[in-house]
This record gives sequence, C-alpha cells and structure tokens, in this order.
Amino acid sequence: GMSIVRFSEFVGKLPFPSAVGLFNIYPMRGTFFILIDPKLIYIIVSSVFGGPAKVYKIEGKEFTRIEMRIIQKLLNACYQTLEAAWSSVMDVKINPVGIETNPALLTVARPNEKFIELRLTVTIEGSEGKISLVIPEDAIAPYKEMLKGVTEAKTKDIEEKLIGALKEISVTVEVILGQGKISLERFLELKSGDVIVLNKHLREPLEVRVQNIPKMLGFLGQVGNRKAVRIYKIGEEEKDG
Repeated sequence: GMSIVRFSEFVGKLPFPSAVGLFNIYPMRGTFFILIDPKLIYIIVSSVFGGPAKVYKIEGKEFTRIEMRIIQKLLNACYQTLEAAWSSVMDVKINPVGIETNPALLTVARPNEKFIELRLTVTIEGSEGKISLVIPEDAIAPYKEMLKGVTEAKTKDIEEKLIGALKEISVTVEVILGQGKISLERFLELKSGDVIVLNKHLREPLEVRVQNIPKMLGFLGQVGNRKAVRIYKIGEEEKDG
C-alpha cells in the first residue's frame, strides 16, 4: 500500500527497537528511509535457525548482533534492488547513511515535512512482516513526469535479492566437548597437567550449536592439522557414514 505521512507521524508510530535504514539518492535531495518491521527480523532469525517462523521476542529489547547483521544484509539487498529499479529511468547512486534503532533519535527532517510511504508485505511460512520505503515528497516531485508509465519491479526479483542476502550471513558454530563438576577447593588447587573428567564417552556424539542454539550432533575429527567435526545428525535426520 501507499500513503502520505508527515515526518512526525511516521516517527511517532515506530516501536523500539526499530530497524530504519537511512540513505541518500544522488542527485535527489533529502534523506530516504527503508523501514524493516521488527517482527519480520525475528521471524527470519527463527526460521534461519530451524525454528518456527514466528515472533520470539517482545518489544523494548535492543537487537542482538545476529539480528543487526540480518538487518544490514536486508538493507544492502534493498539498496541494490532500488538502484537497479531506478536504472530504467535515470542513473542514480545510493549512499547509505546508517541504521537507527531508536526512533527518538530520528531528527533528519522537519516534523511537518511530507513523506510518501510504500509498504511491501513479506510472507515467510505463513507469518507476515512489512518492509517500507519512505520517500521525501519534495525529493520525488521533480521526477514525476519521468516516472509515468514505469513498470513495477517484480516481487520475485526482490525476494531473490533478500534470500541471497540472508544466505551470506555468517553464524557462529560451536562444538560442546562435555561438562564436568569439581569442588571449589579442587578448582583453587588446579595446576598445569591436571585432568578434569567430562560427562561424555569417547565414542559419544557431541552437541553442535549454531548461535548458541543446539542444532546438530557430530563426532570430533581432524582435517589436516585442524580439528573438525563430522555431522552425524541434523534435527531428527541421521547422516550416513
């Protein structure tokens, strides 16, 4: 959908935290915004790590590092798609300014300045979130004639850009060797060469975590002079030999 809003109205309806990408489009004037619905970010994170495509977080808590990486990847994909869409009309250059998560700090326009808000609904496994493009009305006014008759960008192209961006996100993988318990007295007496017995047998598969979430089982091994893990089980599926 599309609507015209004043800057104060736009900022006033934003939750905390918000994911607002600020950018300029040369040769146009003013600051543009891409707003990613926090619900969409939480849905993507849950889905990427094997959980249900549902919101898992309440408002009021700052984004984690992995959530911020996803926001940055999504914004980069949006910038590339937007620049490509404009190429059929005129040459433009998008210059990202930054990401703001606190709506109270958005002070880049006058309260009464009018913006055009274009909203795109993204559906992932039945759950929905929105991505909005917010354009200064004064910035687009000189180019209205040029935009007449321009076809809309294909939704499939946008989806492919977003999916491609998500696949490039790096995550932390950890292998848990085991756990053990010792008394405080023994802990204070530990010295080099002492042995702590863990709760895992030598041939027992180890827990593999992705972003600190248990996701797989595997066996410890070696590749060259580096330690490695051979995946034995992902979720409920076991891998052969």
